[in-house]
Amino acid sequence: MVHKHGCYERYADPAGAKEQEELERIQRYRCPAPCRLTFSVLPPHRLPYRPVRAERLQGDFDRRAGIQAKGLDPPPRQVLERVIEAARWAPSGINLQGWELAVMTGRVRDQFVALVSQAVKYLLPELKKANIPGFDPERVMKFFKDLGGAPVVIAVTVWLWGDATGAANIQSGSALMQNLLLAAHAEGLGTCWMTAGSLVEKEVLEFLGKTDQQLLAITPIGYSAKEPPVVPRKPREVRWLGF
Repeated sequence: MVHKHGCYERYADPAGAKEQEELERIQRYRCPAPCRLTFSVLPPHRLPYRPVRAERLQGDFDRRAGIQAKGLDPPPRQVLERVIEAARWAPSGINLQGWELAVMTGRVRDQFVALVSQAVKYLLPELKKANIPGFDPERVMKFFKDLGGAPVVIAVTVWLWGDATGAANIQSGSALMQNLLLAAHAEGLGTCWMTAGSLVEKEVLEFLGKTDQQLLAITPIGYSAKEPPVVPRKPREVRWLGF
């Protein structure tokens, strides 16, 4: 492993691993120089996702944006587990990992969708006031009725631990959500990051049994019937300071 002092050397945990399995799956390195800096690395076959070039990642960003899941066949559970595992490796403030996920299908999914679909009556007036070009209320209502027909829905909630920690958990949960959507795309699945569930947040949290948390977002997930065109980015301000 390359380091400013040369190369790291492999070493065994002097305190001993909690489990032999941990030694088998985690490679530990220490700099032989006086700084003695150490870090741990998961072997490639244990990584939740593979390293990719920036160009490939940008392509995933472009194609993933706004995909709506419309497939009727539910993804295999092992596929969903890989998506969740990749999502869980998102960075988090002070490593709290203050997020929780609910993965729903079948009758539970149907009950949840019926509840979330009630948000559209609060959302439509706001969208109309925003005067969004090309806004189609009929299309919005059709999607909300069954969340595009996706056989699985995932809800992400975050812990509320005071103002500072709560804000950190929201940011961390958002990183998890982005990981989830990119991992789903890599598995050939369609998703749609949805925040309108917050309009019926009280009812959603009661349904999930998480009234002490905050609803971050939900996404339908499944094999897409089609892939919509890439939505161009708006020219929002980017400041370059000191260059």
